[in-house]
Amino acid sequence: MIKFFSVRRQKLPEVSVPRTFGDKILEAMAVLLLLGIWVVAFILYNKAPDVIPTHINIYGKADRIGSKDTLLVLAGIATFVMALTGYRSFFPSRMSRFPVQITEQNMLIQYALIARYLRVVNVLVGMLLVNMLFSLSDFFLSIGNGGFEILMVIIVALLLLSAVIYNILARRYR
Repeated sequence: MIKFFSVRRQKLPEVSVPRTFGDKILEAMAVLLLLGIWVVAFILYNKAPDVIPTHINIYGKADRIGSKDTLLVLAGIATFVMALTGYRSFFPSRMSRFPVQITEQNMLIQYALIARYLRVVNVLVGMLLVNMLFSLSDFFLSIGNGGFEILMVIIVALLLLSAVIYNILARRYR
C-alpha cells in the first residue's frame, strides 16, 4: 500500500528553485482563473435573485438555498485557497511532509516536483471553483443545459491523478 506523504517532517534548508516557462504559464493560468472567478461572481451576483441554490447534490438537484452573497463568499474562499497554494509553491522547503526523505542529492528535484505539483493543483482548484460558480448559476440563469457536474467529476479526477503522478515521480527521483 502506498502511503502518501509518509515521511516525518524534517528541518530543511531554504533553496531557491528556478521557475521554468511551464511554471510561469501555470502561475499565469492561476491568476487568470482567479480574476475570472471574481468577474463571474460579480456578474452572477448582479443577475441573481436574492435567494439562490447554495448546494447541489450528486443528482444535480439543488438541496440547499441561501443568499446570493454566497457567490462573493465563494470568490473570497477561492482567493484565500489559491493565494495560499501559490505562496506555498514558492517555498517548497516549508511543506509539512514529503513522500520521501529529502537529502542533499535529491533536494532540488524534490522541491521542483512539489512546487510544480502545487501550481497544477492551484490551476485545477481554480477550474473547480469556476465550475462551481457556473453550476450554481445554471439554476437561476439557465445559461446552459447543465453538464457542469460531469466537468466537476473530471476536475476532481484530475486532482487525484495529479497527486498520484506527483507521488510516483517523487519516489522515482528519491
